[in-house]
Amino acid sequence: MQPAKLDLAELREQMKLGVFPTQVGKLSSSLGDLGGKGRMQLNLQRSGESPPHFEGKVTLDNARLRFNDISLTEIKGDLALSPAEIRAGKAARTAVKFPVQIQLSLTNYASDGGTFDLGVESTGGVKAGIVSLLLLGTGSSEDPGIVRGAVRYQGSFVEQR
Repeated sequence: MQPAKLDLAELREQMKLGVFPTQVGKLSSSLGDLGGKGRMQLNLQRSGESPPHFEGKVTLDNARLRFNDISLTEIKGDLALSPAEIRAGKAARTAVKFPVQIQLSLTNYASDGGTFDLGVESTGGVKAGIVSLLLLGTGSSEDPGIVRGAVRYQGSFVEQR
């Protein structure tokens, strides 16, 4: 199967319309902007009345993404998709223009027991507020401080009470 060309801004609009499985729609609701070009290979199967099963790969080349206060540009890398897991290994630049390596794995992302594994690495440094937004969902991209090196955070999607 040949990869199809993908316009990410159009894909974001399709996700809003509910064309994709609900798991994808839930994740897309937090995106403020998604743009650029990519290629996608998708294998979709359905047996009888069972929910569709899909596996795919999206290859990004100079894409851009914004969620919350975080803007990533020049995103390059692959994103593997399935109903149970999303895995990404990407190189990107943040608003401060330092290269960043981001590795992300979301397992059972549609269930209450979903988990994540996020790694962020930058030799040039990343604003501390961006790291805290990525890892903890708190802070601001304007917070002072720079984080150099690597940070890894694993956890559950279930909010702690």
